[in-house]
Parts: sequence; structure tokens; C-alpha cells
Amino acid sequence: MQQCGILIADDDAGILGLLTLITRRAGFEPDTARDGLEAIRKIDANDYSVIFLDLMMPRLNGYEVIEHLRTLKKRPAVIVATAMNHNAPLDPDVVHLVLRKPFDIEVVGALITEAARSLSPPPNLRTNAITASRLS
Repeated sequence: MQQCGILIADDDAGILGLLTLITRRAGFEPDTARDGLEAIRKIDANDYSVIFLDLMMPRLNGYEVIEHLRTLKKRPAVIVATAMNHNAPLDPDVVHLVLRKPFDIEVVGALITEAARSLSPPPNLRTNAITASRLS
């Protein structure tokens, strides 16, 4: 299984680009998926520490991705980023945090850094020279 650190799954190109930029500024190189089916395929092929997940995506939605994650022995930290006011409860064993869109860039950067570092990131997690502390 190939090891990657962070997956961002969102069908909105603007949100996907913004979360990718925030993640890179926090010092991590993310993987991306534009729909739920692509997200599940990447989850099955990689070992993620953190997943940013939109609930409303084509092919398979975020709720279906969460159901898939429940079947895994090793689960990443899942941060749901959504504009919806969801009424359905999200499994707290899978979903660690729900962020409402629009979200604060500094908060997201801090969350990424905290979640990735607290979960023993994979040994080959790629980082860049920009750190969260230099962004403040």
C-alpha cells in the first residue's frame, strides 16, 4: 500500500484548490479526489492520516465515503467540510470535526497541522519548507 498523508475530497474546484493551497502552506503535500468514488479508490490504495471530506459529491457522496471508512481497521482523522446544515448524525468514530463553509484559512491550516502530527504521519509524508508557524 502506497503511503500518503492527506486526502482532500471535494467536487468544487475552488474549494479543492483552496484546501490544497492551505495544506501546502501548512507543510504537507495533499492528494485530491473530485468525487466519492475516486476518494474511496484512493483511500483503498493509500494510507492517509487526514481526510478532508465534502458531503455532497457526485458518484458517491461523503456519507457513503464515511460508511466505507467505518469498515477500515486503521482510520484516518476525518474533517468534514460542508456548506450544508446536515441533520443526519455523523459517526463520531469516523468524523473528528465538521467545518462549515466558508471557513477561516488560518483555522484550517492549524487543524491540518494538528491532526497530521498527532496521528503519527507515515514516514514518507512529503513536506515543504513553508511551516504553519511562518504563516502567522
